[in-house]
Amino acid sequence: MRLVLLFLMVFYCSICNAQLPFINSHSFEHEYQGLKISKVYTDHEGFIWFVTQLGLFQYDGMNVVHINLPDSSSDQTISVIYSKPSYGLFVGTKQGELFQLRENRLIHFDGYTNITGSSISAIAIGSNASVWIGTNGGGISLVLNGHQYDFTAAKDGLIDNNINCIEEFNDSQIWFGTDGGITIGSIVNGFPRLRPLKCNTNLPDPMVTFLKTNTTKEMLIGTQSKGVFVFNTNRSQIVPILVKDDWSFGSIKGLITQGRQLWVATEESGLLFIENNRIRGVFNQQNTKINNRINSIAEDRSGSIWIADKSENILSANNLFSYLQLPSKRKGPIQCLGIDSETNLWVGDRDGICLLRNGQFVELPSNISGVKAVSIYIDSLSNIWLGTFGEGVYVFQPKTKRLLHFNEKSGLINNNVISITGNKEQIWFATFGGISCYEFDNGDIEKGVFAAFTSKYGLPQSYYYQVFMDSKGGVWFTTDGIGVSRLLGHKLTHYGVGNGLESKVVNAICEDSKGNIWLNSPELGLYKFASNKFVNFGTKEGVREKGYANIIADNGENLIYVNGKGIDMLNIHSGNILYHDKEIGFEGVSKDTRVICKDKLGKVWIGSGRNIVCYDPRKNHLWEGPKPILKSVHLFEKEIHLSYKRVFSSDENSLSFDYVGIWYHLPEEVNYLIKLEGYDADWIRSRNLQASYPKLAPGKYEFKIKALPSNNFKTSKMLTYSFEIKKPFYETFWFYGLILIIGGFILRAFFYFRFKQLKAKEKISNDAIKFQFETLRSQVNPHFLFNSFNTLSGIIEKNPEHAVEYVEHLSDFFRNILQYKEKDLITLSEELSILNDYLFIQKNRFGENLLIEILPELRDSVCLIAPMTLQILVENAIKHNVVSKAHPLKITIEKMEDDYLLISNPIQAKTTLPVSTQIGLKNIVERYAILQARRVLVERSTHDFIVKIPLIKNEKNTHH
Repeated sequence: MRLVLLFLMVFYCSICNAQLPFINSHSFEHEYQGLKISKVYTDHEGFIWFVTQLGLFQYDGMNVVHINLPDSSSDQTISVIYSKPSYGLFVGTKQGELFQLRENRLIHFDGYTNITGSSISAIAIGSNASVWIGTNGGGISLVLNGHQYDFTAAKDGLIDNNINCIEEFNDSQIWFGTDGGITIGSIVNGFPRLRPLKCNTNLPDPMVTFLKTNTTKEMLIGTQSKGVFVFNTNRSQIVPILVKDDWSFGSIKGLITQGRQLWVATEESGLLFIENNRIRGVFNQQNTKINNRINSIAEDRSGSIWIADKSENILSANNLFSYLQLPSKRKGPIQCLGIDSETNLWVGDRDGICLLRNGQFVELPSNISGVKAVSIYIDSLSNIWLGTFGEGVYVFQPKTKRLLHFNEKSGLINNNVISITGNKEQIWFATFGGISCYEFDNGDIEKGVFAAFTSKYGLPQSYYYQVFMDSKGGVWFTTDGIGVSRLLGHKLTHYGVGNGLESKVVNAICEDSKGNIWLNSPELGLYKFASNKFVNFGTKEGVREKGYANIIADNGENLIYVNGKGIDMLNIHSGNILYHDKEIGFEGVSKDTRVICKDKLGKVWIGSGRNIVCYDPRKNHLWEGPKPILKSVHLFEKEIHLSYKRVFSSDENSLSFDYVGIWYHLPEEVNYLIKLEGYDADWIRSRNLQASYPKLAPGKYEFKIKALPSNNFKTSKMLTYSFEIKKPFYETFWFYGLILIIGGFILRAFFYFRFKQLKAKEKISNDAIKFQFETLRSQVNPHFLFNSFNTLSGIIEKNPEHAVEYVEHLSDFFRNILQYKEKDLITLSEELSILNDYLFIQKNRFGENLLIEILPELRDSVCLIAPMTLQILVENAIKHNVVSKAHPLKITIEKMEDDYLLISNPIQAKTTLPVSTQIGLKNIVERYAILQARRVLVERSTHDFIVKIPLIKNEKNTHH
């Protein structure tokens, strides 16, 4: 929601012609239209707060935010608001509850209990973090170090239980304004003490309604019916603020001090402006939009006064510029202005001359009031020199009321005099026909002599806009066509392109407090003259409009540039420029009139139409620029407290920042420079009030904000917010170290187990070689060969054809041994083929005494098995058991459900056991330990010997 500027308008009093501040009127938008403001308050950060019948509203110049009371207290009415740096904002209600603003939410203040239920009327925080709470009828409470102390008039020395206001004083005292006078509180040795104010003079009205410390560390005291008083600490005296103690304006509702100036809000007479102990202005519904009944006032950072009165509008008074209108009987427009040594303002318009004295227009003698002047100069003797169109020059002597007249007949070069300047002995005139100088001795202006400066002196006849005398005694002449010239002593110097001045038309000139000369060119803008060189300040440097402008320097470091769009202010030290126009009601000036001057206090007076604008640089706080404030930080969509978490995890990496530049002067014109150090390469200019940074990489960042009142403001305050996004745990040094340690252990374990594996493989290899050797040896040993050949010889005699088959199986058997000895695994069908050759040989020896039962489905199996496994097991069975007609040996080979191959035979032990190498079965067990996770199972019972060989799946055949 926004606060709408309803109108920009200056209101004037038709009766007294008082000098008035410019009044802006504001109103709430949409659903909040019609709200009435009971209090207006500026907090320690610069935000403006409004208390209404719907609660609390915060205003930052652009947006209004409604701050609700907690649901349990939503029906309560806010009665007081207070803030202090490091403590934040406090709110008290008429129902007696106290709240504190935390993370944009009002929460109950811990440690305080309103034992009387009285309305809270005032709050202050003193030394030792002491929180003082004043009530209407319930006295005072203090929250200190977790304890609550309650004070009442009946037993604790408090003057009265109705507390109207509280103010800190001298860092150690808290002053309480009550219906019965002033009580002072303090903390002594860790405990609170109260005492009445002791002074040498009594307060004329004991009902104190407002307290305010001024810039000189004095206490201002506002009362119910007797006005404002000052407590002087040195003399311990209470004295009235006004020279005439005749107060008739009603109860004091607010006080604002600005140097020696005082703004007073009253309950019956509107807003008072007091300076040097005199009332300089009364602003109410008779002459402005300000209602007579004011609720409260507040001052923003730029010095403007915000007013909450009985109307629905919110008013702000820009007292940097004050306004005065010509009396209604005068037509205007204003053509020239001049200030005399007593700060009286002489005004020339189309009706003649009038005089403003002490804020009031006064009548002048008829001989001068009718002079239609277009230029004014007031010399050191207080003579008023008036230049005219066509009538030459008039000189008015205030002391004698005489009016002298000089024209072409008197020696003046031309009767159209548009600029006048001078010193104690010379008066210079710029005319349409050239330059004239009037010289006189001993202050006797009637006996002077005119000298014309024409082409004979190097100054050709031309249209001269202005003649100006600088602090070094040089006289400058600005022209319409031949640039600018300077006469110093008897030396005349012309300045042009060779000196950096590229314009031939110069209409205005002035000198700043540093001695620099400034010119205005309607074609190219401002020029600064220093070190015999002109430097241009045009639109590129921020001058809004090139044209016929008037310029003057105040007593500080500011150049005032009055043009058709408004008033530009250039700070000659920083180069910063401020703009003023519609927000102060300024309309611009005519190009042909010299309507600007300066008094001895440094105030600049400007004529605009029928209005006179007074700019007081002593009140100008605008050069500080907008104050950047970081309102909130959001992590993804969740707001985080600004003073809390500043270190985020790696996945907390999307942040957005809401900010504002507090600048109630022209909030919509504020520009922002933002930069996220560690992310942005350069500053980013924006008018947005939010900056978002998604998916930030780990690292340290600093968000920087500068708020500028315009694009041409070169210096500004900067606000920073530092934070860090941590690396993910897997990118941290400790994780790298841990990985190195674990990696070292893994590497060590790898090498250890690899070594063991290699050793195991080496052992397997050696065992395999030994196994192959033993297998070969067992098969080619003399017994095997003898038995085989013996069997063969018998077969040859009986059945030669069968002998040939026998030899083929024997040769196939030995060829298979040689073929498969290098392989780790062969298929079960291949293994059965080897076994078939071996069994053919043994069957020819044992005949039907050796029985082998192999299930048919095994012969086509693609499962894998270690080579020679079945042959060795069958050979062991034959070797260790009786094979005879009486005891035939049956060997069974079958497949179990769990992919085991079962080889079994009955135990028919021989009487004499053969010699065994113990290699065969052991080698099979160890080989399978390496080849397969499942182990070889060997079972021996009373009757049977069983070996279970795990079958290995053929992955190649499976995928295929």
